[in-house]
Amino acid sequence: MQKTFLLTALAALLLGGCATVLPMPEHTLVLGEVGYIASRDEIFKGLKLGPDDVPPPKAFVEQCSPDENAVTDGSFVLVRYYYYWQNVPSGIVHQGARWAVVPTALAIKLGNVVEVELSAGKTNPQFRCSTISRIRFEDLKAGQCEYRQDPHIPFDTSLTSVNPAGGPGAAAFYCPHVEAEGWEQFSMGVNGGSAWRKKPSVAPPPME
Repeated sequence: MQKTFLLTALAALLLGGCATVLPMPEHTLVLGEVGYIASRDEIFKGLKLGPDDVPPPKAFVEQCSPDENAVTDGSFVLVRYYYYWQNVPSGIVHQGARWAVVPTALAIKLGNVVEVELSAGKTNPQFRCSTISRIRFEDLKAGQCEYRQDPHIPFDTSLTSVNPAGGPGAAAFYCPHVEAEGWEQFSMGVNGGSAWRKKPSVAPPPME
């Protein structure tokens, strides 16, 4: 019971507030799938994504949007990096999604496979704005991408042992050949949920 409550609390935390910020260096790229395109009303009031309540991205609007009045339908989307569940028999699947800004020149569609670039906030350099920088594939099929099940993280294995039908777990987003391009898998969420990132290249020191 206590662990179930903990997982539920973590789910709410990861979908809302400051926890939606990815704490990585500027210009890091993260690979994901566009899971939801928000209306202007949902951007300011929040929305329901499957079984989860998603709070509005207030900090993103303040730090990443040119102007609050410029926010329109589709200015922000939820990019999904993984799925996770607390137990298999429940049939309840949560989405490991984060808010991302959509540049006005980019025509985003539901299901697009995208690269999200991190940058500093307007007034807070420690804040990380997540902005879609590139549509990599039209959809999962075009990129031969899929969601692959991750192993459980250690503190969840006790739940699996008392539920032989299947305990908590996660399935991470994956596209073939990304490792050869310098992408690496990293842990970012509940039940072993992980995603793929590409760190910014480090410029060599200047010649003396």
